[in-house]
Formats: sequence, structure tokens, C-alpha cells
Amino acid sequence: MRIECLDYFITVAQCLNFTKAAKKHHIAQTAMSKCIMSLERELGIRLFERDNRNVQLTVAGIQFYVDAIEIVEAYNQALSKIDALKKGTLGNLRIGIGIYESEFVSALLHDFHQKYPNIQVEVNQYAYSELFNGVNNGGLDIVFMDSLFCSDTTRPLPDSVRASKLFDFNYGVAVNVNNPLAVKEEIRPEDVTKSTLLLFNNDTESNHVRMKLAKIFPGDVILYNSLNSLKTMLESDYGICFIPNFMKNELPPIVKLIPQKILPPYHYFALYSEEHAKPSCRCFVRTIKQASNLWSLFEVK
Repeated sequence: MRIECLDYFITVAQCLNFTKAAKKHHIAQTAMSKCIMSLERELGIRLFERDNRNVQLTVAGIQFYVDAIEIVEAYNQALSKIDALKKGTLGNLRIGIGIYESEFVSALLHDFHQKYPNIQVEVNQYAYSELFNGVNNGGLDIVFMDSLFCSDTTRPLPDSVRASKLFDFNYGVAVNVNNPLAVKEEIRPEDVTKSTLLLFNNDTESNHVRMKLAKIFPGDVILYNSLNSLKTMLESDYGICFIPNFMKNELPPIVKLIPQKILPPYHYFALYSEEHAKPSCRCFVRTIKQASNLWSLFEVK
């Protein structure tokens, strides 16, 4: 049974006229009649009572009409879903972020959800090394990280991984207002050497790279494992911390962000693998590239 025959049957049932139904489908009336007769032979029952003037549905025809409507609708919905999957407007997306990226990724996801409401998104936090491995092996579709980790010569980007630049940013130094460093207008390397430095314990490799490049040798190190634990440590004045300047409004009132020239400006990137990219991922990349107004909010001023 062809789906076209069901379409033809539904139209005849609605028009109760073979000639009008044939015109709607742009076929000859004889072709329409042959299709309906073929359908009746296949089912082994008459669907219409017809004479030279009138066409009426039989009891079986009425029931089959109800079922045919459901079958055709289900078929069209299935085609729409397949088309959406091919275009990427239906599906799922696995996104990986580090400790700070939720600040701008949440705004990006809001725009993405407005454009593609049928794509299910899962966001999880990882260490930056795990983000890199996840996008490389296909475990994650999109990840966000800054240029220091992306350019780490011990971990070059594979040829299949693409990096879409988002914006430039600076690190500031977060200090408690009661900390002696709070009166400074700029933090220098010697200030860090005399202080306890708070470091994210899920990113020790990246932290070591940063400190080595900047020639930072802190007096002591305390590790934290979440943004909330960092805020608690800063509120209690247990140490100081390098933190992206776009996080300034997320810091507690008792903590201030002081400029520094120890670390240079960096860039944020979205990474995705061409080898593992699915259509929904390409939709997300398009949203990223169209979000210039969003990125300007986080750009280095």
C-alpha cells in the first residue's frame, strides 16, 4: 500500500467526488478511480458506494478514513523529524565547560534555545584536559577553553578539531578588601610571591603552565574545586586568585578585582571536531558565529 493511495483516498472521502479529488492532486479522474479500486481490492472491502451521481463512504470506508488520517499524519511527522535531523534542528548536543565559562555560555544557550527549541542540550563541567580529550574523541560535541590551553605545545590541536574564536579577555586578581593588596592599583609578580594563591584543583596542569610562563612563584597554594568554594575562600581572606575580568560581577561584595600585567590577554575559543560533528553541532557553531553582540559584552575593554 502506497502512501499516495492513502492521500488520494482521504481526498475523495473529503470531496465525495472523484473528479474534484483528481484535480486537487493534478491527476486524471481515471487514474484516481483506478487507485481507489486497487486499494479496495487490496483491503478486500468496498470503501465507497458510488453511482453516476453520488459517492458515499461505506461503514468500512468511514472507519478506514479515520485510520488513514492518523497513518498519513504519522508518516508526515516522521518525514519532518528525519528532515530536522538532517538539518540539525532536532537532536541533542553535549557541551563541556570549565569553571568560569558558564558566565557566557548560559547567555549563548539562551539564544540557541530560542532558535532551536527541539535540540536537547546537556552541559557538564570538566577539567580543561578532559574537555580537550572529550572533543577529540567525540565524547563531547562542543567545549570552551581559553587560548593558553589551546596553544599548549604539549597538546597540539588535531587536524580534525576546529577552534572558533569568541572574544579576548584579561585576568584580574581577586582579593579580599581586608587583604593588604587591596590598596594596590595593579598586582605585580612580587605581590603573588608573597601571597597564598588559590588554584582550581581540577586544572593543575593548566595552572602550572600559567605560572611557569608568567614566572610566578607563590608563597603558598590552596586548591579549590568549585566557584562557590573559591568565593568562600576569598570571602574568608585565605588567599588571592587570578580570575577572568568578566567574572567581576559574580564576586562577593567583600572581594575586589585588581588589574594585573603578569598574565597577558587571552582569547576564548569554542572547539568542535569536524570528524565527529553532527548536524546539531553545526547549528550551534552558526549561533556562535552570529553572537558578536554577546561577545562584545565580555571583550577586553
